Amino acid sequence: MGAISETRVSESSIRPDTIEEQFSRLARTIEKAPIGIANVSPSGQWLMVNRHLCEMLGYSEPELMKRTFQDITYPPDLAEDLRQVNRVLKNEISGYSLEKRYVRKDGSLVWGLLTVSLIRNSDGSPAYFISLVQDISFRKRMEGELQRSENRLQLLQALPGIGSWELNLDSGKCSWSAETYELMDQDRNLEPSLASFMTMVHPGDRKRVEKALKQAVTGKREYNAEFRIITPSKKVKHIFSRGRVFYNLGNQVLSGVAWEKPNKTNNSRPRKNR
Repeated sequence: MGAISETRVSESSIRPDTIEEQFSRLARTIEKAPIGIANVSPSGQWLMVNRHLCEMLGYSEPELMKRTFQDITYPPDLAEDLRQVNRVLKNEISGYSLEKRYVRKDGSLVWGLLTVSLIRNSDGSPAYFISLVQDISFRKRMEGELQRSENRLQLLQALPGIGSWELNLDSGKCSWSAETYELMDQDRNLEPSLASFMTMVHPGDRKRVEKALKQAVTGKREYNAEFRIITPSKKVKHIFSRGRVFYNLGNQVLSGVAWEKPNKTNNSRPRKNR
């Protein structure tokens, strides 16, 4: 009974927050949030912006409050944003999300993931928008870098004798182009992996390949290796391989190309005895 009485006394001593305390906590949460938060009028005027949004866009709060979201939206991205705003105002949708570019105070661009919902007055008329903006510039740079790499690989793959490959460094799974299967003299039913590839590498070259992989992962992010493989028919091939590490959906991916080292031949004609 004593323990129960103490618990009741302890619970009764916990008073609910006052309205002022609740508002104070909410204000601190908005100000310290690790994402841009704003209230925006139906016409686009900023009504409230938090610190993270100001830092993301490079403006002080007073400077940003004098502008509209239209002023700082990259022009090619504005039409789609306005189209979605009008759909919300017409009550066709309750909110929307889109990726768009913002123009910072210094003129540089920053990618943001914008999520918007609308607060209405009691009579149903629009009051203000709640906007959340997440900086996704890093992801966009990684996506662009990956796309450029894929484009280069497609160009290289079009050259005869060059195969492309991709290795997920977290799972060890691989994918090979048709040219890579042909280069390695492997059956198309083979499911490539890091382990199966290493069995193809000549025992005398495996440490060299392992070292190149380790350097790509832990250091310079580039893979350069020259090694021999032993095909199923016991033929020895000399292979060059080049690649680079990227991040794709949180995974480390090594993507590259491979080709056979040309045989040295002497094309000169023997000189005739005179």
